Amino acid sequence: MARKIEIELSQEERSELERLARSETRPFREVQRARMILYSAAGETDGWIAERLDCTPECVGKWRRRFGAQRLEGLTD
Repeated sequence: MARKIEIELSQEERSELERLARSETRPFREVQRARMILYSAAGETDGWIAERLDCTPECVGKWRRRFGAQRLEGLTD
């Protein structure tokens, strides 16, 4: 089993992710990715996040890994 990527956010990253997560005009996928990372930073599991956001744990893991490697830039297509 792969090791879970722990997410720690800087204040700037948290502010940007919170802004994205609240957005009513950004594409849905960007809002969802921001929420995934915020929940991850709060210590939630991929399974819990997936259930909450109606996606798969694999999807959550993908974006957690990308954020871990590329930070905010990793959340764009």
